[in-house]
Amino acid sequence: MYRDNGKLLRDEQVRGVLDQSTGEFVKDRQDAPSGKEYLYDRNYRYNTHNKHALELLHEKVGKDGVYVVVKMMLLAKRDTNSLQPLSDKTTVRYLAEEFGIGINRVKDILDKLFNIGVYGVFKVRDSDKPYTNYWVLNPYLTYSGKFISSDIKNLFKGTELTKYVLSYYENNKVLYSSIK
Repeated sequence: MYRDNGKLLRDEQVRGVLDQSTGEFVKDRQDAPSGKEYLYDRNYRYNTHNKHALELLHEKVGKDGVYVVVKMMLLAKRDTNSLQPLSDKTTVRYLAEEFGIGINRVKDILDKLFNIGVYGVFKVRDSDKPYTNYWVLNPYLTYSGKFISSDIKNLFKGTELTKYVLSYYENNKVLYSSIK
């Protein structure tokens, strides 16, 4: 048995639509579009965060680091987790003001967060656009949207944070809390 959009279905059952005029049964589309995939499975909720990852971060970087992560979660763009305009070229003064921490602590906290895998640096050279360089937040920490680009998901595959989250998910079969 499994849940599909809140309805309990047996393993041999699937959701679908029955056309009364023809008697044709059409299954609901369950597959992700090309180049996209579900973060965990098709039943996870939109606008989610992972409280267990925040507990790990509290142990590793303390309350100031968690505060910075929460601010990043609020800045993350839907479906991409982009933290634009933040990048490696963003000034320390701007980052200190954006995250509300002391200017002398910015580099240390962000280095720890990067090493754990909270965010990644995305660089691309497009001939039609100027050089693009920005940060992307780890989708295993927070994500807003139904499907995620396979590239974004794979970008964080080997990070300490992702390994912790996936291990917790496998051991407990409970992962996300919905942000209301």
